[in-house]
Amino acid sequence: MFKKFTFSILSLGLFFVQISTAQDNREISVGWIGPMTGPVAKYAAWEAAQVALEEINESGGIAGKQVKLVAEDARGVPSVAVNAAQKLIHVDKVKYILGGHCSPESVPIAKLTTNAKVIQLAALSSSPKLTGAGEYLFRLTGDIRKLITVLAKYLDQTPQKKKIALLNEETEFTVPESSALRNALNQSKSIEVVYHESFLPGTQDFRPLLLKANSQGIDYLFLGVQATDTAELVMSQIRELKIDAIVLGNTVVAGAARKHGGSLFNGLVAVDSTADPNNEKTNSLVAKLKEKFAIDGLPLGVLTAEAYDSLYLLKYAIETCGEGVEQVRQCLEELTEYQGAVGSLAFDREHNALREYGVGTYRDGSWMKLKKVSSS
Repeated sequence: MFKKFTFSILSLGLFFVQISTAQDNREISVGWIGPMTGPVAKYAAWEAAQVALEEINESGGIAGKQVKLVAEDARGVPSVAVNAAQKLIHVDKVKYILGGHCSPESVPIAKLTTNAKVIQLAALSSSPKLTGAGEYLFRLTGDIRKLITVLAKYLDQTPQKKKIALLNEETEFTVPESSALRNALNQSKSIEVVYHESFLPGTQDFRPLLLKANSQGIDYLFLGVQATDTAELVMSQIRELKIDAIVLGNTVVAGAARKHGGSLFNGLVAVDSTADPNNEKTNSLVAKLKEKFAIDGLPLGVLTAEAYDSLYLLKYAIETCGEGVEQVRQCLEELTEYQGAVGSLAFDREHNALREYGVGTYRDGSWMKLKKVSSS
């Protein structure tokens, strides 16, 4: 009797294992690491990913299989992102990770995904440290050093020689960005860098730096900051001091103009990450973010849309080349053009995004595009 009962239990266990395996074969597990809470969550990467997940599963999934997104809230914190990646790789056994969704998340997990041969699709991550960081890492954002040089290319068209001052926050994002801009401007025959100074995160009074920069007789003032609130504070002091120089900004300053609007940012010229109004995928994403999460527009421009495109890009690679990690890697490397919510996308030899970024000006509450430049 005991032996028969034991056999029945074992048979029952085998039955459940078989059912579970059958269910697993109809499902694709994808890891997701990003800020679901915390200060960086305002860029809506998690919400954009949820929109993509719902759309894909409602339309039949990936290669006929439903997608299970195993999401980890890294809060933009490097150590939390590392723990999340280790869990996804070693416990959940995922073959693909979407994330991180900011450089502090993406950079530290790149070594883990490379060692484990797990596909990593990073978004909203422009740190130079990700360039060539791993053969299984692909990022949908351009290297900030190349991205910021679109401003230099724009300024190089100036018919008469002009003077520029550079002010940047001392962070891993803004220091290489401003250095790359200065190096590019030093090659220009139209622009002379007459002042370059940095400031610590948390600085509240920028007046001494602004007055010193303005005393150089500048025509342009570049502002490189890490947070939109900092951009608003500096801009308010620029207006207070009645500085007439044209203010140039990075993508964060452009995001501050979109967020705060009004006359404060009027006349700003910046790296433009606003969405293409004729892109149906972008417009659909914007509409669904509003409908499902009460989010107006794209909080960080098309950079927010990268979090939406990453899952669709994985879908494209799997359905085109197969589910194997090496198949997906080769497919992404050979990609010549993918049309997503961010526009046209491919990858260079170091797996950085090849995208077109614009230069735009903010006037009377809206953006006007001035120039498009490839990030190659």
